[in-house]
Amino acid sequence: MSTLVPALETLTGALSPQEKRYIRLSLSSQKNAAGLLRCFNELCGQSNPAGKRRISLSASQISYLYRCVLKILRAFHEERTIDIRLHELLINAALLYEKRLYELSLRELGQAQELAAANERWPLVHLILSMKSDIAVEKKPNDLLGGLQELAKAIDETASRMLQLSSLKVLQLQVSAVCRTSHNERHASDEHLCDAFIAPLAHAPPRADSLLGSHHHLTALASYAYFKGDFENAFRYYHELLTLWDKHPQRTEADRLAYTRFLSNFMTAAFADGRFALIPVILEKLEALPVLSAEEEAERFQNTRYVMLLHLMNTNSYEKLGALTQEIEAGLKKYKTKVNKARELAFYHNLTMAWFLIHNWERAREWNGRLVGQKKTSHRLDLQRAARLFRLVLWYELGKHDLLEYELINVERFLRAQKAWFAYEACVVRFIRKLLEANGNSTDLFHHFRKQLEEVTEGKTSAALPCCSELRYWCESKIESVLMKDLIARHR
Repeated sequence: MSTLVPALETLTGALSPQEKRYIRLSLSSQKNAAGLLRCFNELCGQSNPAGKRRISLSASQISYLYRCVLKILRAFHEERTIDIRLHELLINAALLYEKRLYELSLRELGQAQELAAANERWPLVHLILSMKSDIAVEKKPNDLLGGLQELAKAIDETASRMLQLSSLKVLQLQVSAVCRTSHNERHASDEHLCDAFIAPLAHAPPRADSLLGSHHHLTALASYAYFKGDFENAFRYYHELLTLWDKHPQRTEADRLAYTRFLSNFMTAAFADGRFALIPVILEKLEALPVLSAEEEAERFQNTRYVMLLHLMNTNSYEKLGALTQEIEAGLKKYKTKVNKARELAFYHNLTMAWFLIHNWERAREWNGRLVGQKKTSHRLDLQRAARLFRLVLWYELGKHDLLEYELINVERFLRAQKAWFAYEACVVRFIRKLLEANGNSTDLFHHFRKQLEEVTEGKTSAALPCCSELRYWCESKIESVLMKDLIARHR
């Protein structure tokens, strides 16, 4: 069997229904392609409901089908994706150049250069100028030297723009990477590393006419501010960036994914800074963007529903929790292979907290169990470890005291092995053990636990220490005999 079969299966599995339909129509219109269409349908599970894929094509036919599907896919997205349009123009220009049709090649290159420069695709502009230089030499115009000098000047300017934009993008990605991975470990080295990455930004401001340069610059500053807990400035940087994007609405088509992720991050910053009224406004802007593929649909789902859940929890709209939970569960199943794993785990954690805050211990245990049951993934280790700890609280509330005796020992052993045993974790385990040993009224124990929590979590939020805020509300709820969601509404 051809080694391309797994690649073909992976490719067909990632196609949206619209893309599959377009490919079927294209294959059915080709002569002598009945075998290819039948094989494509089998790979998509259409003509073989039992799920047994019988690939009856030869190795060369499989290779042809793979290239054919990619070609049809490019055609499907050509008019809607700037980068595909650019590459098609460059392919056309190269073919015309090989046929020595230089004027026609220059026309294609001119269109490509205008489109690439308008959307800051500087590597492609650099390539286009190089191709124009080759054509100039072949055509041998009267002022060949003067023309080449102008092209050389343009190439130098393009190289300068390309270098600055690439440097800003790499710095932004490095800052974002440190901020994301810092969830896994609790030490200061990440902070020093992030400081080192952010320092060059003060000396390398973006060009005034570069939207993408400003995007990378402000995103890095916002990520850094968020990482440091400076949510006000994180919001300010993202708001400044939104103003820039709003001045260039035509650019959202070319850089739709970057813009979509920015809006998602903006909502997170608005949430962290307590600007809950702005979140529906940003959500509406995000929902108005076109979705052109299954991947974009999955990205839209994981970004919007995640923030909708946070908004629900912070505006005391728990009457909507059941419906939103069903919607999230259906989306996680539908986009199983496309949702970011870290975001999937964050969904599990936040749904655990949401049901916990309305005292529905069983639903909270169900979602927490999905975190505990994760196998062989290094994503969001902070949430996975916290889930083990939080399970003690849920089992206590559910009356599973017989399981707690063993689990108290098991959790400590697990966290120590993970090098995640600190004062916070020890405080929670000791408290649950005291609750099991207590006879009668436990109010005094909750008073003491609340004081200890305040000491070990001083200056920390649930972003840094997962579950710590919810545990504080749990204590207050026990002491005051008030629902946790009502306590949160009071504090807001």
